Amino acid sequence: MQHEKKQSSLLSSGISLSLLTLASRILGLVREQTKAIFLGTSAYADAFAFAFMIPNLCRRLFAENAVSVAFIPTFKKYLDASGSDEGKKEAREFVAAMCTIVSFMTSLVVIVGAIFTPFIVHLLYKSANADLLKETTLLTRIMFPYLVVISIAALFQGILNALKIFSPSGFTPILFNSIVIITTYLLAPHTANPARAMSIGVLLGGTVQALFQLPFVVKQGWFCPFAPLKSAFRNTGVKKVVSLIAPTIIGMAAYQLNDLVSSALAGRAGTGVLSSIQYSLRLQELILGVFAVSIGTIILPDLSGLAKKKQWDDFSQMLSSAIKIIALITIPISFYSFLTGKNIISLVYKSRRFDAESVSLTLSAFRFHIIGLFFIAANRIIAPAFYAQGNTKSPTLAGIFGFASNILEILKRRRSSVVLQKSY
Repeated sequence: MQHEKKQSSLLSSGISLSLLTLASRILGLVREQTKAIFLGTSAYADAFAFAFMIPNLCRRLFAENAVSVAFIPTFKKYLDASGSDEGKKEAREFVAAMCTIVSFMTSLVVIVGAIFTPFIVHLLYKSANADLLKETTLLTRIMFPYLVVISIAALFQGILNALKIFSPSGFTPILFNSIVIITTYLLAPHTANPARAMSIGVLLGGTVQALFQLPFVVKQGWFCPFAPLKSAFRNTGVKKVVSLIAPTIIGMAAYQLNDLVSSALAGRAGTGVLSSIQYSLRLQELILGVFAVSIGTIILPDLSGLAKKKQWDDFSQMLSSAIKIIALITIPISFYSFLTGKNIISLVYKSRRFDAESVSLTLSAFRFHIIGLFFIAANRIIAPAFYAQGNTKSPTLAGIFGFASNILEILKRRRSSVVLQKSY
């Protein structure tokens, strides 16, 4: 009976969060359609894609990684021990310390990043157009503070998810995408180019994501004032989070560097290549977000609890069921999308600025992205299973191996291209 109740709870939570995620991913697609309407696969579209990639990379590396890998499992332990007054006090001190450190560290990264943005852009985004480089630098600086607000939003999400409250966090991407869309339409006529309007929308959307979750955190009694910085770093729970996250940063950094290197190379391949990859990824993420991310988010607190109690049969059954559901959904979708990719891309994106050439560029990337759909989705389920057990080394090694494989393949292809050019 207890197992059936857990399965029923997982199913009901999954349906609720999946519906919210479906709405947010559809709006995410509308956001990309808005970009396609205003920017297409132009040089400004590439500039926006690159500028947004930098703060977004930092968000994935630090905010999401810290919450999923370290914060939720550690906070769950504090919740289990919060029955006494002393346990409740320690839990609140831990949350206050985490809020302090997240705010301080992300603000520091934003300040340093904003100062060195011109160097970063010149290093990674090669372009002969000096005005385009300046525009990319400006767009990056506009969106860099997004890292602070979205990291705080991620922490609030971690608190709510650990309490098994998923709906507020599931609704925030809907707000984010809506604000970016509305801001673009309102400000585009009044800015030098639509990319600036979208960048302002990204910053406003991230801010609203944090503010929207705040009342729910307050209602549960877990909003704590900032702690002194020195005591925050000395907090036992924070030290536990750091010990859990430190090994994964290497693996996550390898994965994110993989994305960064690929994007930098795409930016050098020609106008529109980088933005076409982003359009393709948005279609892929529509499927991933609705199913893989939702299931992975829901099962992490339960997996952490089962691992702590060493209930490995229930642990394995929950993980196996999640992977089977993912396979049942993603494999048929992959076949269908591969065969009808051109029609899907034309239907979703084609407009005056997004012409037949843009469709062709996006299709080239989409066919490769869709082939790997099941494996990427399965990874979104399997990785939390390792984190729930406190095993951060295996995902780390997988990330390093993936990065190394990509770099070797790039070097191999570049060598083949050089040899081919010499033969002519």
